[in-house]
Amino acid sequence: MGIFSARKKDTSPSIKMVNPVGSKIRVDAGGSGHYGAPRSKINSLGRTIRYRHDGTDYACKPGQDVKAPMTGIIVRRARPYANKNYDGVVIEAKRLAVKMFYVALDEALIGRIVKVGDVIGQAQDISKKYPLVTPHIHVQIVKCDPEIFLGPTDIM
Repeated sequence: MGIFSARKKDTSPSIKMVNPVGSKIRVDAGGSGHYGAPRSKINSLGRTIRYRHDGTDYACKPGQDVKAPMTGIIVRRARPYANKNYDGVVIEAKRLAVKMFYVALDEALIGRIVKVGDVIGQAQDISKKYPLVTPHIHVQIVKCDPEIFLGPTDIM
């Protein structure tokens, strides 16, 4: 017998996520919208800072409906920038939470449960801030229970 033994079967509902706009991941003059894609920016000292993209960018058309990628509670609005020109949303479930940017959220949904595929807002036009980047919805997983992938186990 190994160091892990199965415990009682996990009966919690499975996690299902969907693409919020039904399109491909963007690849354009601004780079790739894939998770982990290389990024860079200039800091206040004029130095280039290199980092990795921490979400996935799904190409969209400004004004198109954006759907909840998962079932959960819309807990709050999320702001990608301090200037409040763009909006987003945080959706939480027991085992998973996501943050989405560039979504004009329906304010009436804050504090409510949404189901996967429910319309939660409209895609915003980001072309003024990023003229070389395809309009997109940024989806970032901010909390994830690893048992979703590994299965329930007990350490002996």
